[in-house]
Amino acid sequence: MAQTHGLFKRVGRRLAQLRRWRGFNQEDLAGKAGISRTYLGALEAGMKAASLKVYDRLANALGVKLPALFDEPDAEHARSR
Repeated sequence: MAQTHGLFKRVGRRLAQLRRWRGFNQEDLAGKAGISRTYLGALEAGMKAASLKVYDRLANALGVKLPALFDEPDAEHARSR
């Protein structure tokens, strides 16, 4: 359970980092991805996990490939789609 919680936190931090890099606030990104701002906030806080479908919509809204949400930043995944 602790490992899973750590994964949620790591993905949440990465999601927030990418959002800020793109210049979006939570409301902007949530709207582009078709989710609520409160749900996005819970994802970024590591309190919830989303389905792959939702993560894919978030990646699309951020203009990155899906693996960019789960990996540490690098040149391959940080490139736009």
